[in-house]
Amino acid sequence: MQPLPSILGDCGLNQVAANPGATRSAIRKRGNIMDERDLILRGTNEELCATGESLHQSFLGSVSSIMLPLFLMALLVAPGFAATWFNPQSPKIDGNGCMICTLVMTVVERLAQYQTGPINNFIDTLCVKYLPPKAAGVCEYIVDNYGAQIIQLIESGANPDQICKAVGLCSGKCLLYPPNKENRQAEHMADKFHAMSVNYKVADSIWDWIIQHLEKPFKQHLPLIDLDGDKFSTHATLRGSNWRGKDCNDLSSSVYPGRKVPVDPTVDYNCNGIHGRNPQTNKLYKDELCSQSGQLGVAVLGGSACSHFSIRAKWVDWVNITSHTYDDLISGLENEIDWPHRSWATGYDTNDPLGGPVDSVYLRMRARNLCNHRDYQNIGVNGDSSNDIVETVSTLARNQTTDNPMLVFYSPLGDDICNMDTVDPLSRMTTVPQFKQNVLTALQTLDTMVPPGSHVVFFGIVNGSLLWDILHDHLHPFGVTYRQLYGWLYCLHSNPCTPWLNSNDTVRAAATQRAFDLSAQYSWIVQNVQFKNFDMVYYPTPVDQLIADWVKKGGQASDLVEPVDGFHPSQQLNALIGKWLFDQLAKDHPEFIGAVNPNNARIQQLFGDQGGY
Repeated sequence: MQPLPSILGDCGLNQVAANPGATRSAIRKRGNIMDERDLILRGTNEELCATGESLHQSFLGSVSSIMLPLFLMALLVAPGFAATWFNPQSPKIDGNGCMICTLVMTVVERLAQYQTGPINNFIDTLCVKYLPPKAAGVCEYIVDNYGAQIIQLIESGANPDQICKAVGLCSGKCLLYPPNKENRQAEHMADKFHAMSVNYKVADSIWDWIIQHLEKPFKQHLPLIDLDGDKFSTHATLRGSNWRGKDCNDLSSSVYPGRKVPVDPTVDYNCNGIHGRNPQTNKLYKDELCSQSGQLGVAVLGGSACSHFSIRAKWVDWVNITSHTYDDLISGLENEIDWPHRSWATGYDTNDPLGGPVDSVYLRMRARNLCNHRDYQNIGVNGDSSNDIVETVSTLARNQTTDNPMLVFYSPLGDDICNMDTVDPLSRMTTVPQFKQNVLTALQTLDTMVPPGSHVVFFGIVNGSLLWDILHDHLHPFGVTYRQLYGWLYCLHSNPCTPWLNSNDTVRAAATQRAFDLSAQYSWIVQNVQFKNFDMVYYPTPVDQLIADWVKKGGQASDLVEPVDGFHPSQQLNALIGKWLFDQLAKDHPEFIGAVNPNNARIQQLFGDQGGY
């Protein structure tokens, strides 16, 4: 099978994926299935190839057009997959592919039950009716290959376990749903199709291609679109401005959020939307309104609980699915199913009424000093433990001589405990000496990057045993208990946190004790180690108390856990954490958040939303 083309190396084809039906019809006449994928992946308007910037936009459009099928087939960062995004060696039978297929087919099967008319009509229109236009082309290609099997299986009464066994992604050993022993027809059909399975004929070739082109945002954790190489972008997703403040000039590496020393003082060199001169005083507004305000940036180093991993509940709510349900699916995939712009550390996007409240340390620091606008960096990476942060800390964008100081949160909230080992998960947890050395090594690197006057806040590891205590008897949106969900993921070797998401009290208690022991190292470091460019403070995790307070006010503890994966902090809990941390710093260490800028009202009057985000 020939390799997929480089989208940046050849953009001559003018077959546009926005018209997938015509594309598929033409390809069928040529009888070459690879040609169809070739056209869809490379299909762009020739005019887009004229400039470097257009090449980037052309590439983005092509990436968007293939992301949804990868979600359906095996690339989506689902609960256990968050830690293994770039692991092409993961098993093709069971494992992550089986997990994703079962979850997706649950939605499709339940959605089909609410349709009128024949099942085949529903399957044929599924892609166009519910999915974003950019995804429809390849989605229909997958329906062409699997649709007939899926229709027959649904009509026979097969459940999602059996459907995914039939298409070759599951072995049938790990079941999410109780088997219907009386329905022998469905089981027989699943066995028959399984024997004829297509063996990932879509996923195999696309896998290598997508790794090649998306390694920068998803493995190096840097913006894909960054023309000047300053680690900031004008594009929102793919590690762009959803993660780091928006660049206001992607052709100048001396213009970016957080800069203090101007190259040209007449331009908005730090992208905070304040620019020009006061005609009455002839002073630059940046000097007049910001120079003495004590500007501070905000950054966070950690895992998926810092980048706000979330499979949105509306995506699996088959009762209320509409043509707009998946409007944010493409952007979600391009952000690794993270929502850093709504996280507790760097959240700023308050325009999502269905997702819950957004409150963050960054938003509150910006309100305190509007000169801090856009100065945030979320270096959270799904699955990052203290060992990984030793490397990812270097992706922080800060210059000690030209930039403002930073408030940096060091917070691998549970990734040194969590692993997918089903034999001896306790042995895979980070040891106390390893953890201490990892933290110190990362801090030594950070000390060479951040300007003097910066601050580091250690946020303690959570007590993950609360997840089992809160959820194990609750019903998951798919109609099974979380106990069943965790057990199924365990069977698939895809349980995101085997030490805590299991029914063994002894194992969960040992994991919690290790979390306490690791967090104690923060106290030791604060008391015994000093660094040149930042001071430090440690806060034990407040999650236990936040949950108790929430319940006391009439809420349910389950409101604070992501319902689909049953593992990560919900949007509501993210907001509570952000407010709690800011309030604690304001009380204990006001210097960590900077003074209130007396010029805020004047800035708002002159510059409005300061260019937004």
